[in-house]
Amino acid sequence: MKLALSISLRYLGSAGKPSSRGIKILAIAGIAVGVMVLFVTMAVMTGFQSELQNRILDVESHLVVMRYGGTVEHYRRLMQIIKGVEGVKSVAPVIYTQGMFRGPSGTSAVVIRAVEAEGLSHGGRSFLTPVREALSEPAGQGAEKAGVPIAVGKVLAARLGLEKGTTAILLTPGSGGQAGRFPRMYRFRVNGFFETGMHEYDGAMAYMRLADIQRMLEMPDSVSALEVRVSDIYRAPQVARRILDILGYQYWVQDWQQMNRNLFSMLRLQKILMYIIMTLIIFVAAFNISSALVMMVNEKRKDIAILKTMGATSGMVRRIFVAKGMIIGLWGTATGTMIGTAACLALARYRFIHLPGDVYFLTTLPVKISWADVALVVGATLAICLAATIYPSHRAAAQAPAEALRYG
Repeated sequence: MKLALSISLRYLGSAGKPSSRGIKILAIAGIAVGVMVLFVTMAVMTGFQSELQNRILDVESHLVVMRYGGTVEHYRRLMQIIKGVEGVKSVAPVIYTQGMFRGPSGTSAVVIRAVEAEGLSHGGRSFLTPVREALSEPAGQGAEKAGVPIAVGKVLAARLGLEKGTTAILLTPGSGGQAGRFPRMYRFRVNGFFETGMHEYDGAMAYMRLADIQRMLEMPDSVSALEVRVSDIYRAPQVARRILDILGYQYWVQDWQQMNRNLFSMLRLQKILMYIIMTLIIFVAAFNISSALVMMVNEKRKDIAILKTMGATSGMVRRIFVAKGMIIGLWGTATGTMIGTAACLALARYRFIHLPGDVYFLTTLPVKISWADVALVVGATLAICLAATIYPSHRAAAQAPAEALRYG
């Protein structure tokens, strides 16, 4: 093998015909471009999935505990029980409610998340810092006098023309009895804004204090759900089963993967499809390797014949051309990997490509280099290059020395 590699390197460095040199260059360039495009594509898809997952888990919890057919009552006792479950990091009560939010510039649907101070430090999420500051002020004489503070997403605030200190009106469904059939109207003081980086949340969500919304909705000792954060997000389903075993059949638990199953399934499928499509570029480039080796076999017929008359076996001749094809593949793969890595680092550092947030959820193009993706790209490329050498090397090994010396 050492001798075959030495001869293949010598052949690769020889001048040869201009057409042969051109095909070799095209083969290397084609492999490099294919690897670069595939490398960047996989990094963008991985980065998009990772960034979207992180943003979602910044806003939502790892687990949500709810009660069948109603609200979670006596929730503080349940919180103590859940905190003792293995794998649970923290638990916080939350009330979800929907309504119509009216500001100086218009009206928009909004989802209210009412939490306690403990819930605002739930997981150490940075976007909640302005929310904590906005809701830290004491309430006035009630919602009717605009004394209740609220924190609004920046996109929603811009749409409705809300500024700090603005009085906004929230229209919510009624609760209880015959009067509950009619909506209720409350006035709030906009005390601050937050930005999660996701248009879907920043354009349709607001935060309030749990005690305020409990008073308004007449839910003194109950909440919509308990939000649970776990130590290992990928073991959330196991923790959910432990919680269910303790709480019993009256409750149900959803983990973050179930809540966003359609989105993450779509992203995984999209990544697989993009990988398959981009790999076709490398297949096309691999034909240049076959062409270069076929032309070299025709040029080196006498050399092959001389090697065989000197005792070289067909296997050795085959290894010479396989080695040459793999060297071209390695050269192109290394070049494409270096260019692709540089492009990914530039995209990750400067973030000069911006996306419409209402379409792609995120506003900048995320990039994340995964070593598993690198191994997949390099492995697939080298396998394709190896397959491209099979026919030319077999043709070279099948050369008859006598005919090559007589007619070559």
